[in-house]
Amino acid sequence: MEIKGESWKSLTLPHGGKETLLKAVIQAIPTFIISVFLLPASLTKKMDSLLYRFFWLGSIKKKAIPWRKGEVLNDPKSEGGLGFQNFHLFNLSLLAKQCWRLLNEPEALWVRVLRGLYFPNGVFSSSRKGSSSSWIWESFCYAKQALDIGAIRVIGSGENTWFHKDPWVHPLHNQGHNISSNLDPPSRVKDWMNQEGTSWNFDLLRRHCTSEEVEAISHIQISLEGT
Repeated sequence: MEIKGESWKSLTLPHGGKETLLKAVIQAIPTFIISVFLLPASLTKKMDSLLYRFFWLGSIKKKAIPWRKGEVLNDPKSEGGLGFQNFHLFNLSLLAKQCWRLLNEPEALWVRVLRGLYFPNGVFSSSRKGSSSSWIWESFCYAKQALDIGAIRVIGSGENTWFHKDPWVHPLHNQGHNISSNLDPPSRVKDWMNQEGTSWNFDLLRRHCTSEEVEAISHIQISLEGT
């Protein structure tokens, strides 16, 4: 990025031209790498700094007082910014996208390799990074935290979903908590269905859950493709 940016210092470009050049070239250069690896925060901060410096000063190595704070350029245009990507957030979003692919492409070769190495039980949401994990896996584990904020499990047989640990009830998950029932031993969602696994056991739910939780669960359709 430094070499590419410095080679442009002789160009006399208006800010609009710099914006197009930076978005089309500089921000595109690391896309493949940051789709797989989590870069150190110090590195992404430096990458942001190089981008800001070229935009304001026309040179990556030139030092001067910029007109405005660099982070302003990351704001959407509707809010007065220019819509530049923050490299750390861009890195995180691309890694989260790979995690989403991992969940939705279970038979892909790369997913099967990772599953065999790091989550042989097949449950990615409960996987953890180990002491000897690869950089790729540690990157995915970091991005999984962002994915967990908005992702919930689709219920099928209920065999692979913990009743009170996993996020599977949409309204409750949006409020930052899951089912309050904390049974010992912990149960899986299938234990709260009828014997055929086609509907909920509302008598059991009403005995152990709040009315809000029962109401939320009653709206969940049991899917043939869920977990």
